[in-house]
Amino acid sequence: MIRAFIGVIGLYLAVTLALPLYAMMSKSVRDHDGAFTGLANYVAYFSTPALTHSIWNSLQIATITTLITVTVGSRSWPCWRRQIRAASSRPRSVVSAW
Repeated sequence: MIRAFIGVIGLYLAVTLALPLYAMMSKSVRDHDGAFTGLANYVAYFSTPALTHSIWNSLQIATITTLITVTVGSRSWPCWRRQIRAASSRPRSVVSAW
């Protein structure tokens, strides 16, 4: 029963992920006429200045967001630590499953 379920999941992943990915990757190495071009399409794509600018903007936003998140999280850690310490020192009247 379990093997059949795993087989169905594997088939689902193959149909919904692997086949479309193969179709997309096979088209990416061909030109408009269907002739094989290799990595020339990728070289042309990554050499555009707009893409470089877009990647730079994405890295800036990711860096700023990470800095803000780490700063806010590190400043709130003492509050969490106090709550954890207070909760562990309280006597428990009911035994919980957790």
